[in-house]
Amino acid sequence: MSLRPSKKSSGIENFLIALSGGHDRRESIAAMTCHPTFGCGNAVEPGEFECYGPATRREFQNSGLCGSCQVSVFGGSTTD
Repeated sequence: MSLRPSKKSSGIENFLIALSGGHDRRESIAAMTCHPTFGCGNAVEPGEFECYGPATRREFQNSGLCGSCQVSVFGGSTTD
């Protein structure tokens, strides 16, 4: 499974890369890995991703944070 990261302007992408010490969220998302700077850095298994609710799936494509890290940061659950 390969996901497409959400589109952001080049200025925002460059800002996020600089903020995260050179890690590109797009690479993490395409590799199905939680963003290592802001999240746990663990692999997101396809079966795990399929269990996420729609909002959690969208947020993974926005930030690269796995469901567990999203719950840690934002609260709530992964079954939204």
